[in-house]
Amino acid sequence: MRVQSQFVSVGVNRIVNALDWGDNGLIAYAGHHIVCIYDPETAEVLGTLTGHTGQVNCVKWLPVSVCPPGVSLLLSGAADSSIRLWAWHGHSHSPPWQCLAELKAHQSAVTSLALHQLDADTLLLASTSADPQLQLWHCSHNSSSSSSSSSADLQARFGAAAWQLQPPVHVGSQIQHCVALAELPDDPGWLVMATGGTDCSIRLFVRGPAAAGPAADGSEAAATAADAGGAQQQQQQQRFVLQCQLKGHENWVRAVQFARVAEPAMGLPGGQRVSLLLASAAQDRYGRVWCITTDASRSSTTDLPAPPPTAAGSSSSSSNAPDALRQLITRYAPRPHLSTPSSTYWVSLEALLVGHEDWLHSISWRPIPATLSTPATSASSAAAAAASSSSSSVAASRRDLTLLSVSQDRSMMLWSYDEPSGLWVSEAAVGDAGASCLGFYGGAFGPNGDWLVAHGFTGALHLWKQQQQQQDEGKTLGSSTAAAAAAAGLGLGLGGSSSSSSRCSWVPQHALGGHYGAVVDLAWGGDGGCLQSVSTDQTARLFTGIAGHWFEMARTQVHGHDFSCLATIPTPAAATQRNSSSSSSSSSSSSSGATLSPSLLCVSGSEEKVLRVFEAPQAFVNTLTAIRAAQSPEAAAAVAAALAAARSAAAAGSGNEAAAGAAAGSARMAFGASVSALGLSNKALYAEDQADGSGFGEGSAAAGGSGYGAEAYNEGPDFVPCALPSVVTGPPLEEHLSQNTLWPEVRKLYGHGNDVFCVCAAPNGRIIASACRAQSAGAAAVRVWEVGSWKALAQLPGHTLTVTQLEFSPDGRLLLSGSRDRSFSVWRVPERLAGTAAAAAGDGGSAAAAAGAEANGSSSSSSNEGGFELLLRLKSAHSRIIWGVSWSHDSRLFATGSRDQTVKLWAVDSQGRPQQKPVSCLPAFPVGVTAVALAPQHVCAAAAAAAGVAVDAASLHLLAVGLESGQVQVWSVEVPAQQQQQQQQQQVVGEFKAQQLWASQVWEKHAAAVRRLRWAPACVNWLCGRSAAGRCVQLASCGDDHSVRVYGVTL
Repeated sequence: MRVQSQFVSVGVNRIVNALDWGDNGLIAYAGHHIVCIYDPETAEVLGTLTGHTGQVNCVKWLPVSVCPPGVSLLLSGAADSSIRLWAWHGHSHSPPWQCLAELKAHQSAVTSLALHQLDADTLLLASTSADPQLQLWHCSHNSSSSSSSSSADLQARFGAAAWQLQPPVHVGSQIQHCVALAELPDDPGWLVMATGGTDCSIRLFVRGPAAAGPAADGSEAAATAADAGGAQQQQQQQRFVLQCQLKGHENWVRAVQFARVAEPAMGLPGGQRVSLLLASAAQDRYGRVWCITTDASRSSTTDLPAPPPTAAGSSSSSSNAPDALRQLITRYAPRPHLSTPSSTYWVSLEALLVGHEDWLHSISWRPIPATLSTPATSASSAAAAAASSSSSSVAASRRDLTLLSVSQDRSMMLWSYDEPSGLWVSEAAVGDAGASCLGFYGGAFGPNGDWLVAHGFTGALHLWKQQQQQQDEGKTLGSSTAAAAAAAGLGLGLGGSSSSSSRCSWVPQHALGGHYGAVVDLAWGGDGGCLQSVSTDQTARLFTGIAGHWFEMARTQVHGHDFSCLATIPTPAAATQRNSSSSSSSSSSSSSGATLSPSLLCVSGSEEKVLRVFEAPQAFVNTLTAIRAAQSPEAAAAVAAALAAARSAAAAGSGNEAAAGAAAGSARMAFGASVSALGLSNKALYAEDQADGSGFGEGSAAAGGSGYGAEAYNEGPDFVPCALPSVVTGPPLEEHLSQNTLWPEVRKLYGHGNDVFCVCAAPNGRIIASACRAQSAGAAAVRVWEVGSWKALAQLPGHTLTVTQLEFSPDGRLLLSGSRDRSFSVWRVPERLAGTAAAAAGDGGSAAAAAGAEANGSSSSSSNEGGFELLLRLKSAHSRIIWGVSWSHDSRLFATGSRDQTVKLWAVDSQGRPQQKPVSCLPAFPVGVTAVALAPQHVCAAAAAAAGVAVDAASLHLLAVGLESGQVQVWSVEVPAQQQQQQQQQQVVGEFKAQQLWASQVWEKHAAAVRRLRWAPACVNWLCGRSAAGRCVQLASCGDDHSVRVYGVTL
């Protein structure tokens, strides 16, 4: 068995400094306790770096010039007080990464990192945290010793032994949020360090070179003096010393960054003076640009204008009065400056950036191309040019600098220097005007400066790409680009380094998002190739794939409470197709629409006492059909037919009589949904309700538009005052997802006395079962609801504490539950509800079930609750909480997983009654079991065929197990009736044989407990573009690490 990760979705942590774009072209961001490596070109997470035990707060790529060939180095800091150095080899490498060092010196959460290359072999790392001191490390990696990228050489060069802890820098009780390092322009080896924090000020520290000592004049006396005081002076120079504080911000300083600027200066070598510009961003809504220069005319003492020249013959008293007043005022004015033995650097405020309406969280300089750098600092090789592209190491003129500020007001602004006025002005702005966006937490430029990335409240990445439009004779080059820019709702502005006839536009690009809270449940739905998930971040999301590329297609629900459970409700038409073809299904997915598993209804539960039922709108159906058509016309036709039948059945099931009675169920099918101001429910929107009859952008893609409904509003969908659903033909942008893809709510189900905890749907789509949090037997009862009428059919007592999971058997005749009370229960479903409508026998099934219940001595409450019969309640089935239950594809076996670190298998006899003793118990796991999933028939059939022996699919089962540690394992369980046994690593337990086939490695596992496992339907390969060759099936998982993962299992 070979297992590969096909899809990973993790949201960005909602914290400043959680993202960095390296000069290797990859984005690193923090998600929960892991570091994600993201490729913006392919819009996919290439890998996850697992090791931190607390939330990751900051990440920082090392320059490419420092890294060995084929390897990228990355630093991360977390709430576990540690800093880790990672080596990224590439997602095709095994293992794709390794942790080279763990640096521990802080006593509290690490908040930011800064890196400076002292020379070719030495790095300086500075870090801030919530404790009262900054920590510094020197890394001597000896670049000339070896260029090998082997694990041993990397460990020797960059391992923990290479990092030497330096004396800390004490900052007192004020927490420092950010730090930046730079070299003083006129003093080689002298460093300046800027920090910003909760004291609303910026602190500037200065440190001498490592080899610095007293200046020698060649005399014996000087040498003697050097020997006497040199050691103490050298030790003092090698420590960062606070020299000044910059006041002006009125709230916490969240970001600082240096840039080098070159300006003409007569009389200096080369005719240039190199100065430092320090940009700072604070929660007072303002950004500031400070100039650090040896030019005394820029100091704050000379900020006042010079007195006008005196006229001939005027009195000296009158001519000296303005100068005397000026000297008197400036005598007591603050004069911040930095001093070295040879230079004095004056610090002055150069610009105040006014334009944002909320907190500023991030500020950064645009990378400087090597062609714009000064000749003295430009690199001679490609590697050196990439390494020197940072604004803090390359000197350029002010007109070539661009500054990016990121704010909580949902916008990012680009600032450039205007030479005629001498001011820093806003040249362009991009952002998110979606109703669900609550601002950005961080942003950065791409390595070449023509990309922007940001992350915000919803955990998603936002990408923009710069495109130039030349204005020549009233025409613009690249009309398709201009149309895309107009359709996407962009801001256009004059580029700082462009001519007056050139305009640049920032075009939004597709980027992958994810949950930013624990993902608690997931299920396959839609046309069978869509994966729906719910999370404690109060969002429900739907993912699907095109040609093997997975993306978020819809955000079906944005709730006001944390989600706890989800179930997709199969439509009766789809259930009938599956039942009729189950006996003849093959191991590979077919290209027939009969193998599809459409499900257009779903039900969710959250931290409220209500179940909410949602129906897929017309916009979703049309979008899904268009997406499938982009991949395969055959798939599109099959999906359209299956969804039409499912939509009609779903309309009847949802209680929408108008839709059910219409042809194909489309006359009054809601086109989309919206949430009104102060509303709590998704309200259905109908195409005919729009006054102008445009149908909420329906058909815009077919008409040659962008597919985002931009034609209804000239400024694009991101700025539509009232968001409207529309049909798209490709991966939607975050703005579209957050406000235009909601599913309408068709029903609320009341009855539970506490927060709903779990829910499941019968395979025929006729009933659902749910349970809530409970501390008593009365509250722990399972409630059964009828789909369509939405009436409560039964209340099934059987537990004394919260029911953790419910699941119907594949034949729909049994209902299984596991509970916190360490027991499981099995109920028989009445025949009138277990079979299809045509096979239902009316009330006769209920009467027979009641008679059987009396014969078995069941309590009257169990036998009379809608005909449901309690077949078995096994107390103390496990010694700890039962977290997971699952049925085999033939309904003859079920599994239970518990915190007691065991998985037990239980058999059902020919009469449909479960046995009271387990038929098998897997070997004890190292940690608690949190999820189990027995594979469906097509997976077991493929496994039997791959075994190359005569193993009947009915006697071979695959079992996926999720653990508290985040690991996922796959086991094979073989019924001993077939004596095809392999002795390698097989363990005979009871009457069954169990063999571990695969266990996820550290680079592919979850970083926290697995919450749910779901095997995919047989049609996923065909629908989502993965080849069916090699018997590849999909296994989806979700966990407390905020991630949704899809594994490709090749049998």
